[in-house]
Amino acid sequence: MVTFSQTAWFETSKEEVLEILRVAPIHLNVTGSPIIHYHMPEGAHTGAAIHYHLVAGFNRTSWTGIISAMQENEITVRLGEGPFRGFNGKHLIKNDGNLAVFYEELSFQGEDDSFRSELEKSRILYAMPERKKTREMLMVIEAKKKTKAFESLDSFGSTAG
Repeated sequence: MVTFSQTAWFETSKEEVLEILRVAPIHLNVTGSPIIHYHMPEGAHTGAAIHYHLVAGFNRTSWTGIISAMQENEITVRLGEGPFRGFNGKHLIKNDGNLAVFYEELSFQGEDDSFRSELEKSRILYAMPERKKTREMLMVIEAKKKTKAFESLDSFGSTAG
């Protein structure tokens, strides 16, 4: 069994960070040490899936955690699907003045030696700028879809009747 923990601070509110963590980054620059990244589900609730990835060079290990409990500042996760016998996660998220504080703890059971070795060298990469760019791109795409839909409706209206 191996346990990973990390604490991070962000100069924004907890709510803003959680909103950004719902977007999976399209592009990540992985250099040097292995990274873990995850994205939260839209409308996080008990039973929803969180998607995790450990990226080490060209190797990628992915697994899914299922939210088993939610309290005001804490999300508890258990293994959904993955290459382990067991996985437990705890994401403690709170506001501290003008900062959002994240305490992450991930525990694995039945992991192989290479995964354990990479995990010991890794860190969680939140990739906030990349996630914000992805969110902006998704909003532009959605706006274009809506514009096309309105144009289609408008063209039907001008030829009807």
